[in-house]
Amino acid sequence: MFLNMWKSKNICEKCGKIIEEGGDFYEIEIICKAGFDGVIKETEESMEEILKDTEPYTEDELLESIYEKKKFILCVRCKEIWMANPLQKPI
Repeated sequence: MFLNMWKSKNICEKCGKIIEEGGDFYEIEIICKAGFDGVIKETEESMEEILKDTEPYTEDELLESIYEKKKFILCVRCKEIWMANPLQKPI
């Protein structure tokens, strides 16, 4: 059963290359979360405004706005390219 675990994930999500069973691949996991510097500037009035502004959103939508996790499967070459410039800055 363990050997078949990756069968549905055997394609590089960047270039589409088929990764043969037992072949090398990488899992890239990206976590994006809201930062906090320890300072809260809101007053009681602004907290009421925040609650009113967030009312139309579901709990899941609000959570996604402060924490999101993505996972990708990459072949060896695409991993090397991605790691060389993960922020895609101009070279």
